[in-house]
Amino acid sequence: MNSARLTLTLLLLAAILAGVVPTIRRAVVQIVPSATSRQYLTVDQAIEVATGHRDNAELWLAAAEFARSRLGQSEGVRQYASPEAFAQQERLWGPAPSVRDVDDAYQEAIRRVPEAPAPRMRYALFLADRVGDVSLGEEEAEQELAPDQQQLLDAMREQAEQVRSLDPGNAAADYLLAWAALAQGSSDAALAEVAAALGKSGLSTYQSEAARALVELVEQGSIPAPTRGSAAIAMGAGSALSLGAPTRDLARRLVALGDEFRHVGNHRQAILCYEAIIHAGRLMRAGAYTMMDGMMGGAVVMIAASSPDWTPGAEGCAATREENERRRRLRTEGLCGYLSEHGREELAAVYREEVAATERWREDTREVSQEMVANIMRQFWASAAPLGLMAWLMLAAMINVGVLIGLASLLSRWWREPPRGPEWTYGRWFALLMAIVLPAAVAGVTPYLTLLGSETADAGPNAWIAPAVALVLGFAVWAVAVWIAALRRRARLPEEQRLGRARSWLRGMRALIAPTLAALAVLAVLGIHPIQRNLEESDRQTKQMLIEGEVAYYGIGE
Repeated sequence: MNSARLTLTLLLLAAILAGVVPTIRRAVVQIVPSATSRQYLTVDQAIEVATGHRDNAELWLAAAEFARSRLGQSEGVRQYASPEAFAQQERLWGPAPSVRDVDDAYQEAIRRVPEAPAPRMRYALFLADRVGDVSLGEEEAEQELAPDQQQLLDAMREQAEQVRSLDPGNAAADYLLAWAALAQGSSDAALAEVAAALGKSGLSTYQSEAARALVELVEQGSIPAPTRGSAAIAMGAGSALSLGAPTRDLARRLVALGDEFRHVGNHRQAILCYEAIIHAGRLMRAGAYTMMDGMMGGAVVMIAASSPDWTPGAEGCAATREENERRRRLRTEGLCGYLSEHGREELAAVYREEVAATERWREDTREVSQEMVANIMRQFWASAAPLGLMAWLMLAAMINVGVLIGLASLLSRWWREPPRGPEWTYGRWFALLMAIVLPAAVAGVTPYLTLLGSETADAGPNAWIAPAVALVLGFAVWAVAVWIAALRRRARLPEEQRLGRARSWLRGMRALIAPTLAALAVLAVLGIHPIQRNLEESDRQTKQMLIEGEVAYYGIGE
């Protein structure tokens, strides 16, 4: 066997495959960007991308969302983690933006498309989040707010009013304005806002628009494909910037107001409070973008019947699961009975339907959460990506073996031996190569064969252990087989031509290292194909989920 010729032939084959097969070529082209660029943009880079595409106003919304997300991450890490963790985050993501940076990005997005409600609503939610904790317990009097809180509330109200003007059918602005009114101590203004919301059939915080903008940002940025979908998630798509917290606080205050009106016999105003809560929760669930949005909508609906008046004497009981369930049923029936008693049977029916829908939503969310993980695992194993990973692991292991053999030969000076004729035939070399490849291939394909007849994505407890064991076993069998073959050949030589056993083994290993490395390089190049296909499909699905939203993508609540 001519080792040099075989090695060059195999390396040439690997190069041809890398240049000819489209999937492999895409992966090879992306290796350099992946190694030389960040996996995520910095805020400055995001703003630079937005500035460089002046006709694409969507990118400014994405830059603002990303800056807001980074600001929140940075503040959380600085407050709750160690200085080392904060420094590591700064190295990964770059310097954290300031509040002024986020403000400027949102205002730039608004300036470029003043008629679009999405940037204004997202900015209003950011401002509401910056207001911080406020008490909604004061009524009919201006609440004492810090000057900066008052300034933020005023700016938030301005943006929410603009959203209401631009998108009259969106009740989100009305509920946000009601929350602001209660924060400033005006319950009359808050009731007027929620009354206006009751006539509307939609509620949106434009999370889908924000996610679509972030997907566009990572497409235009220097993030290597196909990791752009996961990068968009990490950079803030589907974030916690929602109407959930203000609406929850608003609902709790409306319950208190409704109870007060009910106790003085003002049932019309009391029912207005309860109806506003039910309406808000129903719209939040119906228009949910993420599973958490729907869960928050269900929580708001349940707040409508949270008054202790519906469960007299039961509040001091132990908070067991059964007792909590009994209280929930009592409260639901108590509120529905009150609504029916005052001529609102249709609202009582709506509330019962929403309570049942909330329970279904919880079950669907639990099932979908499990299915999401199962789909990822099923797709990974069924794509033959494990076989590709095993090929790369074999190549890496052989490189390490080659280095060790070279060092051993160099240190012992056994490499200074007189040349001899070929020690290996092509058939023997191929048989030894199979000793490495076959165990790894069997370990890589077994989970896939297991999944073909399985309803789950569980490939077995040994799915990750078996490949590692097979890799070690394959190389052990290969090394032992080389030892046996080298000693058998040594035994056939005249006494004066025989080398020591260790020297014979090392010589045989040296003759095999280069062509074996080249053969494994060919397998590794071929292994890129299933890995790349799996990554591209995962990226496509992730970006589609971001644009549609988790709820629509997985059909939750249908």
